[in-house]
Amino acid sequence: MIGEMKMENKRTLKWYHGILVLALVLASMFFVTPIFAGSLGFYASFVGEMFFLLASVFTVLIAGGDFKKVFPFSMPRISKVFGTLIMWLGSFLAVMGLTILMTYFFPEEVTEIGSSLNAQFTSVPFLASLFVVAVSPAVCEEAVFRGVLLRSIYTDRWKWAAIFISGLVFGFFHGGFRWVPTAFLGWVLAYICLETGNIFYSMLFHFVNNAVPLFVAFSSSQMLTEAASQEAALETIPIASVGIYMVFAAGAPMLLYIGSYLLHKGDVGAQKELFGKEKQTTFILLLVLTFAIAVVGLIIFFTGVRMQPELFGQF
Repeated sequence: MIGEMKMENKRTLKWYHGILVLALVLASMFFVTPIFAGSLGFYASFVGEMFFLLASVFTVLIAGGDFKKVFPFSMPRISKVFGTLIMWLGSFLAVMGLTILMTYFFPEEVTEIGSSLNAQFTSVPFLASLFVVAVSPAVCEEAVFRGVLLRSIYTDRWKWAAIFISGLVFGFFHGGFRWVPTAFLGWVLAYICLETGNIFYSMLFHFVNNAVPLFVAFSSSQMLTEAASQEAALETIPIASVGIYMVFAAGAPMLLYIGSYLLHKGDVGAQKELFGKEKQTTFILLLVLTFAIAVVGLIIFFTGVRMQPELFGQF
């Protein structure tokens, strides 16, 4: 009886609770974390992430919210884990396409920030970097953006609006050239969290997304340094490279669809077949979209080869 009364007293988060947590996070980013930057250096990022988590918990506490609803967590299922990983792969290909386009139009900003981040990541032992760069953001940032923020604006009627807004805010908080691709990742993360009703899967996605580039940075730091030097020698990235990445990005729509199917597999009312009769139109649309992106990529690639044949004569 007492337990039921406690559950009834739990409040649903309102939109202003989302604004509150964002205000607290911004305050920590601009006024608190910089205090530790001088003494802690790279590890100040971890302090910042902890303030993200504290801001989330504090907001739920003063709102009288239900922690189990704001941060829904349950034991993962194998099919949903695979679905999450496949959706990450699809998102990775899409983000590569978006990033290469931005690199082509804004080469200096992208390469400078990318080189700076890689240098920071590899300046400390791998496990320490993994914890700061991948583990802590997967927990702390998810608590803010897929926890408090998403739940504060989500309603059954406005599900897609909540996904869209939370993704935009997620992108905004990462700033710079990363805004657009990070917003895309934010949309996928919000979709995964809402569709599964389990924040574990968005945390897993976030961890993998941050950990993979870190593994690459540590395993091939010398190669990346040489590549950065070669890129710096060019005024801009070859347009043919944009085409290659666009061809890779063509696989994103199908992978995202397959991942979504696995996220729902086994749920009540979920489709039983990947492409059943009721999904034939969807299958055709996916093929058309995949083909269209690939064709655009190939056109860009061959155009680039014709425009800059001297670059390809060296390989």
